[in-house]
Amino acid sequence: RNLPESYGSPYGLLPLRQRIAGLLAERSIGAEPTQVLLTQGANDALDMIVRQYVEPGDPVLVDNPGYY
Repeated sequence: RNLPESYGSPYGLLPLRQRIAGLLAERSIGAEPTQVLLTQGANDALDMIVRQYVEPGDPVLVDNPGYY
């Protein structure tokens, strides 16, 4: 089985990030392709946000029932 040596950017496919940045610009939202991060879905995105901004012991609100 031949696996590629590189899976590409961990931020996602550059042409897609460029297109998203262009669509955001049409809505007067300034974002460079280097500021766009693609994830596998909403759960991955929320997980990254929580890990970046929430410290252990910080209070958070969650839906009940929730996914996890």
